[in-house]
Amino acid sequence: MPLFENQSGYSVHTLSVGSGQALALAALGDADVALVHAPSLEEQFVVERKLLNRRSVMYNDFVIIGPKEDLAKVRSTKSAATALKAIEQAKANFVSRGDNSGTHVLEKSLWQSAGIEPNDGWYIETGQGMGATLEMASKRNAYTITDRGSYLALSDKISLPILVECDRSLLNTYSVLEVNPANGPRVNVDGGKAFADFMVAPQTQNAIRSYGVDKYGQSLFIPGELMLPPRPRLKTNQTKKNCPNQCLSGYLRNQRLLSAMEYCRLPDSARDEIGKKAPANVFYCMYCDCVWIECDSGESYPLGRLIAGHRWQSRLFP
Repeated sequence: MPLFENQSGYSVHTLSVGSGQALALAALGDADVALVHAPSLEEQFVVERKLLNRRSVMYNDFVIIGPKEDLAKVRSTKSAATALKAIEQAKANFVSRGDNSGTHVLEKSLWQSAGIEPNDGWYIETGQGMGATLEMASKRNAYTITDRGSYLALSDKISLPILVECDRSLLNTYSVLEVNPANGPRVNVDGGKAFADFMVAPQTQNAIRSYGVDKYGQSLFIPGELMLPPRPRLKTNQTKKNCPNQCLSGYLRNQRLLSAMEYCRLPDSARDEIGKKAPANVFYCMYCDCVWIECDSGESYPLGRLIAGHRWQSRLFP
């Protein structure tokens, strides 16, 4: 924050709250810009035009941590949802933030995927932030979900190992969103835009890339949204791609290669199709959200739509 203040001349008042509360405050015109990590909630506020110009800033991932003895045996499970099923079946203590933060929203989506509505005595909601939730989980020798950055930053206060990680459902994306001035007369539009631009500027992205390396041996965040590297034979001199909808996104200025983050959000069936067509390039349409494969031969194959970069629809084109 000092770097932004020194460069811009703005003075920043930071409100450190969960993503749900941050978005709600911005929608009421009580904030000028929002830095959050709750994609499904962000999408809702963008659709309602309460927040604007959503841009990816950085990402890391969530992990499931728990007792070393792992009585629920989640370490041997193959997905986060399966791990939660094992915790519920074992009636093992699970500590939740319960605060509608980005972490809590992610957790609720995983319970839903597992077909479970946790409400018994083994399920404990703190209604507090990540630090307090981690400390309670550690004291109770319970399971919980946390972002990796918080886990590393607070590792000296907790004694719970990571048991589940590297599941694509555990990706944790941070985005910056500007606030619609129609939300209220106090919205500082210029200040909010200046901060949003600062967060995606090369200098800031470089700072994010190295943040935490000296202390933890690894960065707490990966900057931006990494793009899948183009195959060697990509025809970059083409003026138009074969967008399945034949819309404006077919032009190079409005379409791009699918990012690594977006690739991780594809269902296994779509990723299997991409593997079958290799070597090929996978494109994302920023106008109509379609995703397609383009081979070196010039043939293209529509896969589906990745609505707002998050929600998948398979081959549903008008």
